[in-house]
Amino acid sequence: MPLSVERTRVVALGIDRAPFPAPRPIDGLPIRADRPLRVGFVGHCLHHKGPHVLLGALARLPGRPVEVELFGKRHSGHSYDAAFSKLLACEPRATHRGPFADRELAAILSSVDVLAVPSTCLESFGIATREAFLAGRPVVTSDRGALPESVRDGVDGLVVPAEDPSVLAAALGRLLDEPDLLPALARGAVASGNEVKTIEQYAAEIDRFLYVS
Repeated sequence: MPLSVERTRVVALGIDRAPFPAPRPIDGLPIRADRPLRVGFVGHCLHHKGPHVLLGALARLPGRPVEVELFGKRHSGHSYDAAFSKLLACEPRATHRGPFADRELAAILSSVDVLAVPSTCLESFGIATREAFLAGRPVVTSDRGALPESVRDGVDGLVVPAEDPSVLAAALGRLLDEPDLLPALARGAVASGNEVKTIEQYAAEIDRFLYVS
């Protein structure tokens, strides 16, 4: 028997807000040679998360003040890691920081200026984008799956076509060339963070919509 539309509800996930203190403003702006744009990546270093796209974008910004820090597990036995290693070795402005404890996430996000989410897969929700907002950081994301539903282009981040390092580079270039853009997106991220659903709100929605007679 098919499920009736009238009995269908979309209940977005909630995020544990407890580890996130009040967001700190981005310090040291504007971006300049001695104060590069700090781009963060958080996730497994595998093809579907797109770190190679981010490194490809960085390579298309030669000589520009950009630094990339990648946080998350590498998979040395995976065929992807060999190609990833070559890209990383060619780019002195990129650093792989390795795995991290859950308790460190808020501090990691606060340490960067923008979070890159260059996923090549059909992401089902976008937890990382919402966690970035809780830290007051905008997101540059691909347009795959549900990611465009979590980032408002030009408001709290930038949305670019997936698997295209050139357009990702252009988006990062805008953050370098438009001095007012990063602060504006950061303000939008703080506002979006205030709207992120809590775990308690999520549980209440589940109770309201699922456990009904």
